[in-house]
Amino acid sequence: MAFSATLTPAVANAVISWNFGDSAAGAANVATGPAVSHVYASGGTYTATATVALPTGTLTAQQTVAVGAPPVLNLAPRQRMLCAGQTLSIGTSGQPAGTTYRWSDGPTTATRDVRAAGRYVLTATSPQGCTARDSVDVQVAPLPVVRLGRDTVFCAEQPAIQLSAGPQPAGTTYRWQDGSTAATFAALRPGRYRVEVRNAAGCTTRDSLLVRDQPCPVTIPNIITPNGDPLNQAFVLKGLTAADWNLALFDRWGHRVHYQEKYDNSWSAPNQPDGQYYYLLVNPATGSKYQGWLQVLH
Repeated sequence: MAFSATLTPAVANAVISWNFGDSAAGAANVATGPAVSHVYASGGTYTATATVALPTGTLTAQQTVAVGAPPVLNLAPRQRMLCAGQTLSIGTSGQPAGTTYRWSDGPTTATRDVRAAGRYVLTATSPQGCTARDSVDVQVAPLPVVRLGRDTVFCAEQPAIQLSAGPQPAGTTYRWQDGSTAATFAALRPGRYRVEVRNAAGCTTRDSLLVRDQPCPVTIPNIITPNGDPLNQAFVLKGLTAADWNLALFDRWGHRVHYQEKYDNSWSAPNQPDGQYYYLLVNPATGSKYQGWLQVLH
């Protein structure tokens, strides 16, 4: 800020001393001469005093100086990541009433949404005309590509359906509909399954699929070979929940050789000779029945 003082009538060799009322400025708080300047480091109200020593005494004159503080503008963090296809809000808040704004590409609001990469520079001007500038560099990160696949079907007897969001880069995190965070999920029953995938940049993609219930195909064996090899060792029901059924087995003469409530797929013809047997499966809850014949070969 510039200051000047004149004497009327002029006095030869008069010395004018200045005190700018800025004690924080130290030695820079004083100056000598008819025209001087001073830079105030912070906003506030100051009293500048000019003193002239004359043979007849001392003259003083004062002026009140109102210094406006520049806006405090901080757009940190300076590096921001924008997820592809989305918007990112940048800008400032908390500035004094009457502050005006101008972004380097034209907008005049304190905050804004951006959709593209680039450097965005904001100039804020206080009501007193003081300015501050700050900038943000925006980069665009791709969204994760997530494909759980098409809706599918499930029957109670089949193994779990392993769901996967597909290959993802290091730093990716997962959240499934039940809150679990593994990269894969075992679907054990019908229902809607969802996953949210977040990459290292914080961008997220969601996907879901429906697993529908369907009856499992029923297969009841007509031969078992309990000879110690890995195949066909026991009478195993497929497509039925064995524990829902009571099993009765009869030899060729109609004698019952085995009976078990809540069958467990374990009958391997112990102590029974080779030959043909007959089975009767009854579901006591529904009254449903299956019956047929079974060959045993040791």
